[in-house]
Amino acid sequence: MSKDRSQPPRRSPRPRGPRHLPFRPAIERARRFHARQGVICEELEMMSDGLPAFDIARNGAFVRDLAPHLRVHHCLEEGWLFPLLTGRLPGHGETTVNLLRLKQEHMEDCDAASDLGDHIRHVLEDAGDVQAERLAYQTRALFRSLRRHVAFEVEVIFPLAERLLTADDLLCLSHAYDRSEVADAAYLLRH
Repeated sequence: MSKDRSQPPRRSPRPRGPRHLPFRPAIERARRFHARQGVICEELEMMSDGLPAFDIARNGAFVRDLAPHLRVHHCLEEGWLFPLLTGRLPGHGETTVNLLRLKQEHMEDCDAASDLGDHIRHVLEDAGDVQAERLAYQTRALFRSLRRHVAFEVEVIFPLAERLLTADDLLCLSHAYDRSEVADAAYLLRH
């Protein structure tokens, strides 16, 4: 029985690149964190839309822990993901500029979350002075900024990481996520 040589031999599909490596869950964990930020943005939007009738005492407590929660994830990105990506990129191109911009946005978002948390604490301590317009403006500015930031990371940075990072890179990132989730949980238990 002779083989038909007019067709190239069939090869089984072979996994290529880091997206098929066992430590891809590191990027999936980052995606899950961003999905949680999306839920937080929805809650912030409901709060902003519902003011002054929104019950801050009952439903606004999540804002108090938002800045520390953001800092944990930002430390992961800035301490692990961004340096790993920078190490895999040739030169100082557009991606390096984008990573620097994202670091700046991290600081701005954490500052805005801290300010909003302080305002919420003030409202809860001084129950009569809500300043609904100011609170709605702060809240809306924060969730819009977070949504824009998260969208860029999900659409640009994560696919880049999936293409460029090696198995060792992803393993390091996965271990960093393990440590940060413990730290984040410990913080939430203390407060």
